[in-house]
Amino acid sequence: MKFENQRKAFVLFTAIMLSFFASAQEKQGSSAQEVADKLSNPVANLISVPLQNNVDYGIGPHKGSKYTLNFQPVIPIQLSSDLNLITRYIIPIVDQRDI
Repeated sequence: MKFENQRKAFVLFTAIMLSFFASAQEKQGSSAQEVADKLSNPVANLISVPLQNNVDYGIGPHKGSKYTLNFQPVIPIQLSSDLNLITRYIIPIVDQRDI
């Protein structure tokens, strides 16, 4: 019985993931120039996920170190045909040693 539930959950998860990847495919006919134009437009309707790495050494009296990874997703939300709301979160992940 437990194996059957795990199998059903796996099949459901696989179906959801396949439908997600199928819907995420780019529309047929987009040229490389169209994609390049969208990427160069800061308010285009494209999701991007830039990462920023910072490493600092010799901090404090014990010469500690600090590693920071900033996860900065940019998510546009289309409010109307002429208006996009651009959201940008900055989520830091920090590791400090001997500070």
